[in-house]
Amino acid sequence: MEVMDIILVVFTTLFCFFSIVLSYETIKNNKDSLRKVVLKDTYILHPNAITTGGILLAVCSMFLYYFQFTHLAIVVFIIAAFMDVLDGMVARATGLVTDVGKELDPFCDKIRYLLSLIYFAQIDILFNELVLFLVVVDVFGQLSRWIVDFANEHFGLNISIAANSFGKLKTVLALFLVVYCFLFLQKSGVLNLTNEILSVVFCSAILSVIFKFNKKASISKKIV
Repeated sequence: MEVMDIILVVFTTLFCFFSIVLSYETIKNNKDSLRKVVLKDTYILHPNAITTGGILLAVCSMFLYYFQFTHLAIVVFIIAAFMDVLDGMVARATGLVTDVGKELDPFCDKIRYLLSLIYFAQIDILFNELVLFLVVVDVFGQLSRWIVDFANEHFGLNISIAANSFGKLKTVLALFLVVYCFLFLQKSGVLNLTNEILSVVFCSAILSVIFKFNKKASISKKIV
């Protein structure tokens, strides 16, 4: 059983990885035709629909795990995690990047792993306090764009915010932590490093928020 769990995770991850690579090549070589297909069925193929589908699969995986469909839960969660890559690829290739999508994507990323981490905290696999702090930091990070826009407009500030490598690292590690908790609960032979990984996720979240804020570059024209 221990070996089977680990093989399942590795196989599913590799399958999703190569599927994404194949999708990337297909999308890159068929951008125009893909856009037409997406626009014909926006409720399923639009990038925002893919993003929403990913979060629904993540929630579904926790229900499956709760009702002890453990192996199916692991597979569904890994697929949900890789859908986060797919939606961005489709959005950029088809020119369907929207303001709603820019807000929806990071929000769904956070929901995707936070709900799972909260569940694991409730059953004492993770430190409750540290998960709570992570939720607070992530909520602030999600609201930061609105906060900055308000401050720039009402206080004359000149600040912009942008995604950074710490945010991407946090998301990848958080998703990995969820799978790691699955394996640990299954007694799959992995060491209990859950809270150590959670600590790294929390530190990455803090750094992501700190380095998200930048001073806007002023554009000046040289008069000849």
